[in-house]
Amino acid sequence: MKISREELYRRVWATPVRTLAKEFGISDVGLAKVCRKNHIPLPPVGHWMKVQHGKAVSQPALPPLEAKELVFEANSNRFHMPAMPDVQALATKVPELDFTVPDKAIDLGPIAAQTHKALLAAKPDARGLVACAGSSAFNCAVSPDSVSRTVRMLHAIEVALPQLNARLTSAGGHSPLVVEYEGTTVRMRVIEAYTRSETKVQNSKYEWDYTKTYRYHLTGRLTFEIEEWFDGQKRWSDTARQSMEGKLGGFILSLVDAAKAIIQRKLEWAEQERLREEAARKRDEAARRLKEEQAFRQQLFDEAALWHRCEAVRQYLDHVRGRFATSKQPILQRDMDWLEHAELVLADMLPLERRLAQATAPSA
Repeated sequence: MKISREELYRRVWATPVRTLAKEFGISDVGLAKVCRKNHIPLPPVGHWMKVQHGKAVSQPALPPLEAKELVFEANSNRFHMPAMPDVQALATKVPELDFTVPDKAIDLGPIAAQTHKALLAAKPDARGLVACAGSSAFNCAVSPDSVSRTVRMLHAIEVALPQLNARLTSAGGHSPLVVEYEGTTVRMRVIEAYTRSETKVQNSKYEWDYTKTYRYHLTGRLTFEIEEWFDGQKRWSDTARQSMEGKLGGFILSLVDAAKAIIQRKLEWAEQERLREEAARKRDEAARRLKEEQAFRQQLFDEAALWHRCEAVRQYLDHVRGRFATSKQPILQRDMDWLEHAELVLADMLPLERRLAQATAPSA
């Protein structure tokens, strides 16, 4: 089926996603993924409960996006959609995001400056990379020649994040530096690509024995990577057509998009957990009611069976009493005592009498 982005936005705010997904012939998870891919806001957890109780709810506006028409495959969890626009192109639609990459590594932000200091003090590893990480510096592994360029772009990130209501933070100690947005953290790192050539060194004594040595070739190509699981671009790299400086705006936006995706995923998981708990509660309630109904029926059957037994005892005692009355022989006291005791037992056993007594007893 085909549906416009605007119509899907209207429908998900008019009908719960689980119900709407059945109408479309896909899963609710698949429908939610379509909405996230196309930047269609979904009702938050508790929205439909508020609607049901007549409480006021807010509905965010549909953000602009070039993709207009979506195509679903009915009775399938798959869906097709037009290609998502480049996130870098989206950066031009956010004029309030103002940042520049300085020409020189001077007057850096506090964290970029600490990163610069740490990289300059670090010793190259076997690959020739200098690295730093921790609570007060970005997670980086680059060549010494790329240090200045790297920290200048990190400075731009540090300056731009507050414009998106995000910030760099750490839990302290040995915790890594992360990007925080609305209480959700996103990890990132910068790495430099390299190639490796292998050389075999033959043992002069044994032909079959040799050792391998490696030579690393640093390329200068930087990759800015988001180390989180979400549906979106996670790696931004230098290419022959465009350097990372030209892609930095898209990367900054992706950091916040990653946080939003994580928040949405947590909300969906919370909603799924709520639904599981609700389903479990309903199952437990149904099991409790079934158990009570079974107990009621068993009690009813037991009372009916006891009533039939009591009727047989009543008939037997009536017969014994009649025989005593017509007997030509004197009735011994022990026999009269037996009959009196038996009648008391019958009176105590009668379920109908107890049921009537319970029905007519005053309520507490």
